[in-house]
Amino acid sequence: MQLTRRRLIALIGGGLSVAALLILVAVPNWTVWWNWQGGQSDPAHQLVFDVPPGTVERLNRGEAVEILPHTIRLTLGGRDTLVIKNNDRLPVTVGPLIIDPGQRFVERFYQPGSYQLACSLHPEALLQILVERASD
Repeated sequence: MQLTRRRLIALIGGGLSVAALLILVAVPNWTVWWNWQGGQSDPAHQLVFDVPPGTVERLNRGEAVEILPHTIRLTLGGRDTLVIKNNDRLPVTVGPLIIDPGQRFVERFYQPGSYQLACSLHPEALLQILVERASD
């Protein structure tokens, strides 16, 4: 059988249809698997801190604002996720990141240890994160 231009287009078109069908079936199933495996949307393992509106202005005036503790303890292995949501109208800094208004910082830690991060939400400008092994 000779491969004509028309047959080649039909084969490619059919291949694309199969690929599109595989994507339509695989993506929703992957999302279900991700959520079942404790993906980012699993709120049971999230430690969430909200930065309320007006926080940066209050800090700039020298007011004591307690949003984050000075030390945050997390469990190793991705079981705990640190989430900092910036609901203020001004950016805040956590570690090397600037969290703009409406943005959030999401981090999992996979190595045990003590991490020191620059943090504009503390008067000392320092946040300590202790990552510990899970107890059995």
